[in-house]
Amino acid sequence: CEAELIAHSSAVYRVAMMTSEILISCCRDFIGVWHWPSKTLLHRLTGHTHDVHRIQAGEDTFVTGSYDATVRVWGYPSCEALWVSPPCHKLGVSCLHFEGSILASGSAKGEIFIWDLVTGARRHSFDPNYHNESTISCILVIKNRVFST
Repeated sequence: CEAELIAHSSAVYRVAMMTSEILISCCRDFIGVWHWPSKTLLHRLTGHTHDVHRIQAGEDTFVTGSYDATVRVWGYPSCEALWVSPPCHKLGVSCLHFEGSILASGSAKGEIFIWDLVTGARRHSFDPNYHNESTISCILVIKNRVFST
């Protein structure tokens, strides 16, 4: 084990590197923004009302998905929420991915939502029956196309 993120009081579900020095972590009680070389917690972000199990980091933005059925887009370095989706993911957010200005999120009930990453506007949604209301386990945005399983 190279380092221990001791500020979390529960299991860390996911981590993502924003830069070679900034690491984002998520767990039940908060999202942590860390200075990785010194293992120092820089920001303790709250807002989700349930466990945060999904995260993706970009150059100046990171996105979190939670079992509270919402997606949050955060700015960096301000670490302020830029927008929050309505609670539309039944049984919570099971996966998410963004590229450019497109964010895709999937749910444990087979729903897929396509969002404008900048404005938060919902661009499209897919009928959960297409996936037999099964959990969307992986979603990927590549060149304006969305792939899911």
